[in-house]
Amino acid sequence: MDIKTYYVKATISYPYKLCLVTDLHDRPYRKILQSVRREKPDSIAIAGDLIIGKLPSRGTKMEQARHALPFLRACASSCPSYYSLGNHEAFLSDTDLAMIRATGVQLLDNSYTRLNKDILLGGLTSSRVTDYRRERKAYYHQHPEDTRPYPFCWASYPTNIPRTDWLSDFEAQKGYKILLSHHPEDWEPWISSHKIDLTCSGHAHGGQIRFYNPLKKQWKGLFAPRQGVLPALTAGRVKGKQGQLIISRGLANTAWPIPRLFNPRELVYIQLY
Repeated sequence: MDIKTYYVKATISYPYKLCLVTDLHDRPYRKILQSVRREKPDSIAIAGDLIIGKLPSRGTKMEQARHALPFLRACASSCPSYYSLGNHEAFLSDTDLAMIRATGVQLLDNSYTRLNKDILLGGLTSSRVTDYRRERKAYYHQHPEDTRPYPFCWASYPTNIPRTDWLSDFEAQKGYKILLSHHPEDWEPWISSHKIDLTCSGHAHGGQIRFYNPLKKQWKGLFAPRQGVLPALTAGRVKGKQGQLIISRGLANTAWPIPRLFNPRELVYIQLY
């Protein structure tokens, strides 16, 4: 596992260190906690895909996940921790969301909170989650007698449009603003026009297979969902007119049987100063 630290200049009174966790996909987390104990971040931010997005065969999704709830409890016991929702969180029921909150981790579901007098943190929920919620609501309207918490009503035509109506209120707040947004491809069309200082993403898994481009002297990813072949946003830092984007390569692999090649898992720290 690679550990990458980004240093970001910010208008704040005191330095602040954030640990960014993405795409753990219900894998073991011991090495992450070991790193957190060494680095002592001020907070942990989980930017989606903590679990695997399948309908549960028993119990609730969060109960069926082997590592997710214990990991959240461990994070909450280490330092203030926050969780925004990625596409693999689409099937979560109200019971699942209550279980997440019960761990002590604050859920940022198209909402924001203040970390201290200088810094705010928001969580932009994946459009896959909002699409599923819309379809589930329509399903129960058509089948009011059905009380299953996980009806299979995946959107046939996903919008790929996150719910951004709350971002105007978020950007109007005084302070340095950080946004967790699982999908880096959402940054240009939906986020970069807002006065948000820093956006943190994952999802692309570093492009799955990475290769070195000797002409540009940089590593590139081969493929990413919704970006296709040779995607532009898979890892690293991108600067825009209003703010910047940091993309983690993530901590697991779900693109089975496609392996991660030349693409170690990555835990990210962001040091604001």
